[in-house]
This record gives sequence, structure tokens and C-alpha cells, in this order.
Amino acid sequence: MTPDDLTALIELERALPGPPVRWDDVPEVLRTYAHDELTAANGTGLFVAAAAGDEPLLLASSRPYAQGEHHQVVVELASLALGFGADRIAVAVTGRAWSTEDPIAPVAGDVDLRQRVLAVTTADGHERATAQVRGVLFPFELDDDGVSWGDPLPADDGQGWMLSALAVVVTETASFVDRPDDLAAQFQRCDALGHVLDLSPRAVVRLLAATADVV
Repeated sequence: MTPDDLTALIELERALPGPPVRWDDVPEVLRTYAHDELTAANGTGLFVAAAAGDEPLLLASSRPYAQGEHHQVVVELASLALGFGADRIAVAVTGRAWSTEDPIAPVAGDVDLRQRVLAVTTADGHERATAQVRGVLFPFELDDDGVSWGDPLPADDGQGWMLSALAVVVTETASFVDRPDDLAAQFQRCDALGHVLDLSPRAVVRLLAATADVV
């Protein structure tokens, strides 16, 4: 993407401003954003949103990845979000879930009765010494008519790599925002890898400045 391309994108974004989005609404934003992609990708995918305070920065649909290899995808997109100055980040990833009252997952051979879910994890480090991490599960079914959604389920008591990683990301912003060469390089890398990146006007301006610094 050239500086002229970025300038044109800035003008387009400014001409078509979207409504403001509260950070608490981001899980629902990601569910809506993922809807068509889940239909096209047969129910698999990973999606990221990032913001600096109340300023949206990034919406991304990830490149294809093998089952169980989502960690590297998160690292790639989280690094880009940090370069833009994000102190709030959310990751939505598809998976399967089942009741904790059932000690054995209902899977046998090619039959998998676990519920499909879009698991959204949000980490909020805006003006916080310690990140606030939350989770929600959006159950869904996939058939010939597309995606149908069930009622969301809170998952704030979850544990694991995703929650810990995002909590670290949003507390490390200050270490990245003054490195425009890293931002330009990471954007180019994510673009080349196949991530679909939708940037806000603020993010485009920052990227334009970073690209000008390294051209």
C-alpha cells in the first residue's frame, strides 16, 4: 500500500464516518462482523478489534490458520494493534464448548456434539494499572441457510493463554507507540500474510505517518 493509497483511504473514511461504538458493545460488534465470514469459512475464523480509549483503531479478520495454531495469529494482530497505540483489544475465535458438568467431551469418531461458539475475550487497559479481562460466548449453528445465533453466555471466570496474553498486550502500549518503523513493517507483514484489515481514520493517519518515515 503506497502513501497515495493511504491518503485516499483517509478521505474515504472521513466521508463515511461510522457511529461511535462503546467498548462494552465490542463483543456484539465482533459477532456481527464475523457473521458473513463464518458462513464463507464453514464456521471457523478469528477476529480482532482494538481501540485507544474510546477511539476505534482496527477491525481485522485473520488469515487462514491450522486448528490449534491461533496463538501466532493473535500475536501478529496484537502486535499491529500495539503499534497503533491500542490500550483495549478484543479477540473473537470460533471453537467448541460443552458443559462443565460433563467430564467427557461428547465427541466420538467423526461425530462432535459440542456446541459451536464464537468466544470473545476483551482486555481493557485504558487508564488502568491492571487490565480488566472479560469473556462472552456466542453459541451458533451453521447450516445451508447460514449462521443462526443463540443467547450470549458470560465467561468471565475463564482461564488460559488468551486471557493472560491480552492482559499483557494492553499494558505494553507505551513501549510500542513511538516506533513508527515497527508499525509500518508489521502492517506490511500482516497485509502480506492475508489478514483483512479495516482501519479507522486515526489508525490510517498514524500508518501514513509511519510509512512516510520509512519510505
